[in-house]
Amino acid sequence: MFSYNNKFYKPDSILKKLIKMDWLLLFLVLIVCIIGVGALYSAGDGSLSPWAINHIYKIILGFLLIFILSQVNINFIMNFSVLLYVFCILCLIYVIYFGYGEVKRWIKS
Repeated sequence: MFSYNNKFYKPDSILKKLIKMDWLLLFLVLIVCIIGVGALYSAGDGSLSPWAINHIYKIILGFLLIFILSQVNINFIMNFSVLLYVFCILCLIYVIYFGYGEVKRWIKS
């Protein structure tokens, strides 16, 4: 007799979203990252300090970002995709005119 239509988005739980992730892909990316750390450790004469430790920090930050973004509703990301695209293009144009170095690929902070 009475039908109730829920027009609001009911998000999946965090656990369900984590289970749906492509764990094989994440594992393969982690293997490539570990190989990269090994190469940087070898290039640093058996020391983590020159390059490998920074690479480890970036790997941890990247995987945290992956897990955080996997919890966001895709429609929220799609709503801001054009704005993000324009921002990236503006950053590229900024580097062309205000970048430093011989090939102008860096932004001086």
